[in-house]
Amino acid sequence: MTDWRLVVLVVTLVITHGAAVWAGRSIGKSALDKAMIEQQNHIIELEQQARETEQRLVAEKHQAEVKYAQSKREVARIATDNLSELEQLRYALTSSSTAAKNASASTGTFRATESELFRTCAETLTGMAAEADQVAVKLNALQAYANLCAAK
Repeated sequence: MTDWRLVVLVVTLVITHGAAVWAGRSIGKSALDKAMIEQQNHIIELEQQARETEQRLVAEKHQAEVKYAQSKREVARIATDNLSELEQLRYALTSSSTAAKNASASTGTFRATESELFRTCAETLTGMAAEADQVAVKLNALQAYANLCAAK
């Protein structure tokens, strides 16, 4: 009869051990599932933050592009204004040079030398004005670039 009791004891131990192992696996699996859910929620949260950051950066980029376009238009307007003013000065120099030529023809050699002097001065000033135009355009472009960099 001892054998029979031993067999019942072994079978009871095997059944209880099996149940304990099965319960331990399900507890471990539920803990693993819980950890995975937490990780997925954290990933979703990070993706949401990345999307918000991307949208903010896109909006800032758009604002910078608008500011750049405005400053570029402003620089072009200033350059056009400066060029038109310079053209008026050139015209005034040229007309005064022509008037000096007409006066020198009627008054003689002294006036001819004066006329040549006026013409040379007018040509020199016209060349300097053209060079000043180029420098002004470069300066305006550099100022616009500096303002854009400062705005960032």
